[in-house]
Amino acid sequence: RRLYDKKIRVEMTFQAKEHLANIGYDEAYGARPLRRIFQKELEDYMATQMLMGAYREATIIKVDADNKKLVFQEELWEDYQPLNSLDKKEIENENLLITKEKVALLS
Repeated sequence: RRLYDKKIRVEMTFQAKEHLANIGYDEAYGARPLRRIFQKELEDYMATQMLMGAYREATIIKVDADNKKLVFQEELWEDYQPLNSLDKKEIENENLLITKEKVALLS
């Protein structure tokens, strides 16, 4: 939601998801370390980039994996619309986080 409010959308390839799942799984702990890996590999990098002003408004950040590391690519989000102008069907199609507050706005 915070990214959407800043007009930024993140799309992850299957390879990126698989990379995070592979390094975030531990035989002894299962998937519990996954949250730390997600934060270290994805959130920390993106937060740093945002603080440096690297991402413009209306941006799609595509995340892929290459040589056992995440690769970030930025492109223009041409069909961006403010959240309250989208209908419920479009939100579901975009796979956005839907909260009770957002649904209430659309009802």
